[in-house]
Amino acid sequence: MKRLLGVLCFLLPAAGASAARLPGWVSAPPPSDSTALYFVGAASDMPSEQEARKAAFDNALDEIAQHLHLKHKSLYKSLRDEFGTQVTDEKATASEADLSGVRIKESHIEKQADKSSGKAAYTAHLLVEYPRAALERWKRQTAAKAEGSMLSAGKNLAACRKESDPSRVLPKLARV
Repeated sequence: MKRLLGVLCFLLPAAGASAARLPGWVSAPPPSDSTALYFVGAASDMPSEQEARKAAFDNALDEIAQHLHLKHKSLYKSLRDEFGTQVTDEKATASEADLSGVRIKESHIEKQADKSSGKAAYTAHLLVEYPRAALERWKRQTAAKAEGSMLSAGKNLAACRKESDPSRVLPKLARV
């Protein structure tokens, strides 16, 4: 029994060692500051360190794009309310987002042996920073696009109100 207890005492710390080795920023990234916003990207079970880093970086970019999408919706809604015009919200995608300047601030890579195959498997965690200047540039561009869409919608609605022939209103409404 003592021997079993000794083995368990030896194995239990080793089982939690992987989680204990992770840097604090993995579970709690630094708060945004005046120069940057911070995001964590992760990837696991990758066949090489390079592929793990790339997948983790792509994951961090997805996190940034998701953050921008939420900002995009709230910015667009406030402009729509300001103009008093109901239009369909545009959706932001990663390709529309300005992700220039994103850089890796910290990285943590672990190599493990895959239990079933015995081959190496890599896990990567990256802390990336997204410059606040890029975020502000993106906000300005998004606001300008939204304002242009709403001005166009307002003109189309005004034209519909002036139209006396109902059959000619529907094509104009389709452009709103």
